[in-house]
Amino acid sequence: MKTRAALVGGTSATLLILLLGSNVAIAAESQSLTLSFSGILTDIGSQTYRSSGGSLVSASVTAAGKTISLSSAHLEYSIDAKVQGNNVAGHATLQLKSHGAKSGEDTSPSQFSVAGRFDLTGIIPAVGFPITDPTNPLACLPNSCTSQIPGFLLGVGDLTLRFGNTRITLPSTPMLFESAYLNPFGGPIFIGTPDGSISIAAKYSSAISHWANVKTSGTVQAGTSDQGAFTLVSDLTENLLKGTETDRGKITLFGFASTPALNSAGEFKGKSVIPTAGEFDCTSTLTGQLNSIGLPLTLPPNTCTATGATSTGGFELSSAQGENEIKGTYVDNWFVPAIGFVGQATATIRGD
Repeated sequence: MKTRAALVGGTSATLLILLLGSNVAIAAESQSLTLSFSGILTDIGSQTYRSSGGSLVSASVTAAGKTISLSSAHLEYSIDAKVQGNNVAGHATLQLKSHGAKSGEDTSPSQFSVAGRFDLTGIIPAVGFPITDPTNPLACLPNSCTSQIPGFLLGVGDLTLRFGNTRITLPSTPMLFESAYLNPFGGPIFIGTPDGSISIAAKYSSAISHWANVKTSGTVQAGTSDQGAFTLVSDLTENLLKGTETDRGKITLFGFASTPALNSAGEFKGKSVIPTAGEFDCTSTLTGQLNSIGLPLTLPPNTCTATGATSTGGFELSSAQGENEIKGTYVDNWFVPAIGFVGQATATIRGD
């Protein structure tokens, strides 16, 4: 799944300070270092998602004994969601209007439409935290996840369908809205019912996510003998249509015995981009995950793309007593999917 985070991410820039340099000696004058690092996301904090569109790729609607298939129609949808931990609040809307739809063996009505407004009540996660198995981003399910990145948002609302002059109202209808996190650069994404009776693939024209209080941790190696650890708390804003993100946050390094000046804290800021190199289609994998939790869906083609991310930026740290400063720039390379990373940085340490 498209984990940017999203894995998404964005938090990448955050992870820059995992230091693995050559022997670090803190002197009164400045010293240049090459740093290497690695880390993993541990908690996503709070998230907001706002997306809208769009343009129809395909749609299939089965109701009242009829199946309508569409490849051209007027489509509008919107998602406004806030996620905290494992819970979601917000709403989504959907409107699809067509003239001259194609209908299997049936004669198409001259007009067809689907419309509804849905209260968001649940999440089908793309990734759950903490990650207890690097090969399974949903290993913490069903009971031990403390936060989740949504793959799908589940809404419930009254749905109105119109076949020609026939109007059908379906009260309390569940509807899934795929997060743009799973398919950046405009989609398409899936919108439809859990039973597959409504299946829509749609491109989006806007998709902005904001993650706050995102936590990352990892180990830090300085030279060949001194090892420490780090934590990061990040704030990330991602434009999933463009595949870009702004990153900023706080860094803490601790646990260094041989080079205690590295026990420090400070801030970083930078940007991330979602590269197309290394991406792969994950639609069949995502369909399998939905089937494994009892949803009899076959997702439309090309509605999931797994990607990584590349983050660049700068950082400034001060040692615990303020006697040393560490400044530098970094490059983080996120895995596919983007739930962990490795990277390098160049830094200058200046002591009093």
